[in-house]
Amino acid sequence: MTDKKTPEIIFAPGCFDNFEGTQEELDQLMKQIQDMFESGEAQVQAISLNDLLDELTEEELEQLAEQVGIDPEEYMVDGDDVEELASDFVSRNTRTLH
Repeated sequence: MTDKKTPEIIFAPGCFDNFEGTQEELDQLMKQIQDMFESGEAQVQAISLNDLLDELTEEELEQLAEQVGIDPEEYMVDGDDVEELASDFVSRNTRTLH
């Protein structure tokens, strides 16, 4: 039997800058996220990043790329180039939980 280790949840600085609520509500949200990983619920409900990116419009994908430091101007955003941008995003932002 393998011992499953709960992943450590580290919130990036600024990740809640746009959160609109009280500090108490933010603390509750952070605890809910941590509890979801401890219980395994987050892993069960997880959606593939590739599947999620497939649902984004070109404009949404460009906005996301800019937020994570990918210059969308490097890509001619049409057809296959959208897939290339999404693939680049995935390769730069995928983390494996151990």
